[in-house]
Amino acid sequence: MINGDYNMFVNDLYYGAEYNFSYKDREYFIQSWYENDKDRYWIGLSRLVPVLDPYLFEYYSDTSMAECVEEFMKAKVFDGKTFAEIEAEAEWLNSEPNDIEEATKKYWKKHPNETPDGIV
Repeated sequence: MINGDYNMFVNDLYYGAEYNFSYKDREYFIQSWYENDKDRYWIGLSRLVPVLDPYLFEYYSDTSMAECVEEFMKAKVFDGKTFAEIEAEAEWLNSEPNDIEEATKKYWKKHPNETPDGIV
């Protein structure tokens, strides 16, 4: 993982973390936490640039955060690849873009033939 330690990144998800990272000029936000009011664990991955709603990946568990993280690690949400398969190309970012709308416009100028779901 560029600019960070892959094992630390994944390990922190087990304890409730929020991180930004990029892959192929796309920027993502992943977060995990325990929902006290619903007595369950949750993990979600969203794409910030270009913006794509709803979540690319979302998982709830009544059992453990480990289950959530394990399901995320199996999900092929990065051009048909898992996070482990793209980790060498993924860059750990310190923060989200200041202006997501402007960053998205720049993305589309650079990648005019890509569809919103990432298919070229």
